[in-house]
Amino acid sequence: STRLGGRIWGSVLLCGLIGQIAWIIENMYFATFAQDLFEDVSKFGNNYYVATTLMVILSALTATVTTVFAGALSDKVGRRKTFITAGYIVWGFTIMLFAVIPVDFDSGKSGMVIALLVVFDCIMTFAGSTANDAAFNAWITDITDGTNRGKVNTILSVMPVIATVAAIAIAMFTYDKGNYAAFFIILGVIPIAAGVVSIFLVKDAPGIVRSDMRTAKDVFYGFRPSVVKSNKMMFVCLTALCLVGISQQTFFSYLINFVQ
Repeated sequence: STRLGGRIWGSVLLCGLIGQIAWIIENMYFATFAQDLFEDVSKFGNNYYVATTLMVILSALTATVTTVFAGALSDKVGRRKTFITAGYIVWGFTIMLFAVIPVDFDSGKSGMVIALLVVFDCIMTFAGSTANDAAFNAWITDITDGTNRGKVNTILSVMPVIATVAAIAIAMFTYDKGNYAAFFIILGVIPIAAGVVSIFLVKDAPGIVRSDMRTAKDVFYGFRPSVVKSNKMMFVCLTALCLVGISQQTFFSYLINFVQ
């Protein structure tokens, strides 16, 4: 297989791991935080479920729309590094937003707290989808070829497991002790640090071709029936992945509570 070199592998491991740590926080701990805030059902009623459901639905829509348009924009400008480095730094700050959400409030302020949770989740998702889903994943395609892409993606597929262990380890000394603010601040600093390091580490693939897309029709090229028909097996795989994603999102936000 084509050798990638230490710099590329360092970028893959750094951005891949830190990105998954941030997504673990979004997929698991944001919802768990909401559930912990509203766990007194006698006081807050069904807000426990309302907050979680709105966060899952609206952040998923944000991620999808952001990835499509941010990916198209990175194609248009012919650069991934800018989106990765700036995106990871902003991503970290958006995680820190959760540190300012009040944890002691009466039932009359439930709507405000739910709104903050949902809005902050969507802001964080916007930054993360731009940096990781759109730019970093496209960068992986840019710097690999058919001989080594499987190896890189195999290693990246292990990152969520390592990220989960890392997040839970940090949570043991902060979140689990009721120090929610410290947890979100620490987990926000990590992507910021990764973004700063990536300024010096990540390098765009040489010879990247800028897209000549001009209209929204170009952005949605991949959704045209003719394109779907001519790439049938790829869309079969994407459909299967969609079903897996729906399954995961149904239980993932409650996973920590299940374990507890």
